[in-house]
Amino acid sequence: MKKHIARLLLMLLIVTFVFTALPQTVSAADNVKYKVTTKICNGFQNGTNSQKVNFTFYGTNGSHKLNNVAKIIKGDALERNKTDTFEFTCEDLGQIYALNASCGTDAVKFEYIKIEKSNGSGWTQMASFSIGEWIDNTNKTYYANRNTIYRVKVVTADNPLDGTNDSVELLLKDKSGQSVSLGTVSNLRSSSEVSFDTKISQSLGDLDSVILKKTTKGSTSDDWRPMYIQVEKMSGSTTAGNIEWDSEVLFVGNQVVSTSQVSLNRYTGSVKTDKATGLASIFFEPNFYVISSIVLVLGGAGVAVYLKNKKNTVRKEKVK
Repeated sequence: MKKHIARLLLMLLIVTFVFTALPQTVSAADNVKYKVTTKICNGFQNGTNSQKVNFTFYGTNGSHKLNNVAKIIKGDALERNKTDTFEFTCEDLGQIYALNASCGTDAVKFEYIKIEKSNGSGWTQMASFSIGEWIDNTNKTYYANRNTIYRVKVVTADNPLDGTNDSVELLLKDKSGQSVSLGTVSNLRSSSEVSFDTKISQSLGDLDSVILKKTTKGSTSDDWRPMYIQVEKMSGSTTAGNIEWDSEVLFVGNQVVSTSQVSLNRYTGSVKTDKATGLASIFFEPNFYVISSIVLVLGGAGVAVYLKNKKNTVRKEKVK
């Protein structure tokens, strides 16, 4: 019985070590509803009877193709000076940045194509593509938002009380003083990573700092200590299905975020990436959980070996 308990404790210690040593990433991809609005230009024969009008939308999470748009639209579709709307459901595309459109030999001339995402109570515009030219059986690609899409990673420090149940709003500020919201993050557990892509309301210049504003749940504040925040901007050289990101910008946390807002300045030191963990080397400091787990595992193993040796010694003495 004692042997089984010792083995169970040893296994629990090993699991604890592995769980706490590795970063925890929070991500999800759920099915969502989208709404597409198309407007045909008001010119002679700008509409089309083609059954081969196809759209492919590209987002930071992937792409989705719609074949024969005219069949999806209810009633007379894609007529001159007409606005059509239709909906579809697919996995969350993330932040949408590109549209590929094609038609058959009966070309069409759109004024614009707009896509919105359901937010539960209404629709949030994801992208609007200005067309203003003929689209035929040659695929044409249009872009939007490439200078306002950012990839954000929020890493919480790894001591037991560094996480929080509160939510934190992130505001990005450039060197000219302009600031925009990156959104609100939650699930900020100790030693966790929360990654997301977001589209800001206006383009920013050279980044200077990130401002953290915590929303307190209840009457008392649940303090939070960030380790670092990493921000990457989508590159202007991004093409449909091939996303490129500009150089990452780091904001290193060195203080607790409580009831008042905290500003983290841009980190200007050198950063080396560790291939095993994906974390920057400036953050490889002794981890309370890891060290404690190693000590407990080694201690437990030592005790088990000692008890086994002692038992063998007793047996030998009895034999004598």
